[in-house]
Amino acid sequence: MRVCPFCGTENEVFFKFCLGCGADLDDALGSAEAPPAATKPAAPSRPVAQRPEVAAPAEPEKPATPAT
Repeated sequence: MRVCPFCGTENEVFFKFCLGCGADLDDALGSAEAPPAATKPAAPSRPVAQRPEVAAPAEPEKPATPAT
């Protein structure tokens, strides 16, 4: 597995681009054939977009009971 230095997403070794942010993994990490010790994470060249927090859905409102 190759971890993207920009967003932290784990990608398969043969992927050229990150599934999470689309960064070019070969440019950021070196070629897939390079030994792990030879690859060093590069500093992000652009800011990493943060995923917005997803709020839990609110409880559905109960229909008003008709006055009798």
